[in-house]
Amino acid sequence: LTFRANALGRLGRYSESVSDYEAAEALFLKERDLKRAVDSRANRALSLYETGAVKEAVKAYREIIRRSPGYADMRIALAAHLWANGEQGEAESQWEFACNNISVGCKKYKDEYWVSSVRRWPPTMAANLRSFLGKTGKQGAPTAAPP
Repeated sequence: LTFRANALGRLGRYSESVSDYEAAEALFLKERDLKRAVDSRANRALSLYETGAVKEAVKAYREIIRRSPGYADMRIALAAHLWANGEQGEAESQWEFACNNISVGCKKYKDEYWVSSVRRWPPTMAANLRSFLGKTGKQGAPTAAPP
């Protein structure tokens, strides 16, 4: 299901990918594979964001962070969303936490190719991250972004 959801996302069929990610999460939870369940939930949240269900997506980002504080992908996604919505202070706090307190850090998220092609973030979230990183000038460069 996860592979199909990923393929649907690559085809721009985010609404369809949401249900597959949800089903995958349920299966992983049933098998007690919590890491993969959280990954499916995070991918579902990113797909929801792309469908326009922003409030639901952001709620999921925050719930994942609450349950798994070290989940860098959701902290970075939340930072990108917050930045795009004019909440620079909280965006910078999320970014800084990911960079300084999570073992995977934030370095890969500065690579547009990795975010879009390897991590497979949907276009809207990738654009929000570019804006946060100061690559589009929408809000300016974040002060907390490490060099």
